[in-house]
Amino acid sequence: MEKITVKSLFVQGLYTIIPTLLFVFLLSTMSSFLKETLQPILQLLPQGSVLGFGYPGLAIVVLFTLIVIAAGYASIRSGFGNHFVKKIETLVPGYMLFKHLFSEKIGEQGNDLKPCLTLIDDGWLFSFIVEEMKDGMLVVFVPGAPSISSGNVYIMDPSNVKRLDITKRDALKCIMQYGIGTKERLEGKVSFDKT
Repeated sequence: MEKITVKSLFVQGLYTIIPTLLFVFLLSTMSSFLKETLQPILQLLPQGSVLGFGYPGLAIVVLFTLIVIAAGYASIRSGFGNHFVKKIETLVPGYMLFKHLFSEKIGEQGNDLKPCLTLIDDGWLFSFIVEEMKDGMLVVFVPGAPSISSGNVYIMDPSNVKRLDITKRDALKCIMQYGIGTKERLEGKVSFDKT
């Protein structure tokens, strides 16, 4: 087991916090920009609220949502979005994992990051098959627990990997919840031969 040091904790904390802070910063900047730009129009809206949100605030949320949808449409049509996302995947730690989890949540089917159990030392670890190589070997990502933003990548013999018939989200819940709920999620779906 790897020795935990203050340095490793600090680096792991940065890997977790930096993408989150970047996302919050971008949302905040976009919101401020829209408020300043639309101030003359927002003043024309009536003073009132819906569910505790003032009309100007709701207008900004609706406009922001429309801008995001338009940007998504433009990036799909031009192909720029795929190029940009590939760059982000390599630069931001954990982005690829979260992207694939979110795509599953909104119903997009992908053939990557298949949940599995990987035999390492004497224990089976929740992991994800990232790629299958031509010679049959499997590239497997084993996330850390409970923080999934980092982990290890192994090239494994398929005999040391058990594919799981569960969603990526269920596998991650098992990891993030220290194994709680694993019995219910895996019962009858995987066998461990004691030979």
